[in-house]
Amino acid sequence: MTGVNTSTPTHETDALGSGIRAERLRQNMTLARLAERTGLSASALSQIERGVTDPSIGSLRRIASGLQVPFFQFLLERDSPDPVVRKNQRPTIAFPNRVLQYQLLTPNLRGPFEVLAMDLAPGAASGDEALGHDSEECMIILSGEVEVQIAGVAHVLGAGDSITIQRNAPHRAVNTGCTSAEILMVISPADTF
Repeated sequence: MTGVNTSTPTHETDALGSGIRAERLRQNMTLARLAERTGLSASALSQIERGVTDPSIGSLRRIASGLQVPFFQFLLERDSPDPVVRKNQRPTIAFPNRVLQYQLLTPNLRGPFEVLAMDLAPGAASGDEALGHDSEECMIILSGEVEVQIAGVAHVLGAGDSITIQRNAPHRAVNTGCTSAEILMVISPADTF
């Protein structure tokens, strides 16, 4: 199966799958229709929704795009008015095979922007290929050394450096250092990958 990681189901995998299913049903969309929109099989989508497998970052982005929602929406409670996001309660999407983790730092995706923290292990990338989305983005490197590729141009950044990425520009980040890299991302409007 392409785009799907088969691994032991976790609470996060179950929550992610349930969130995808809830959004698909909210939109009265069949698995077959979502499969058409994403290029993933209905069987693979069903396994993701049931928490049997966890999606790759590329698959998650395709599912979010197919449903026309930000991918963190799958983990959020719909009526969460609390403006505080505690560190130990951040909605988190982790990709164990890619050694990549995203954490949502804003309480919801209803505002004019979203803030994400991304941790990349040495050699890890934010995706297999550079992808664009319909939002402006600013990345701030908090620690480590990262190569940010934007539309085929590579920019090497270190701790304290930042880079702005224009709307729809294909991009990805690669940890080129020998320690984990921490990246803060501000995306406006809230991303709909």
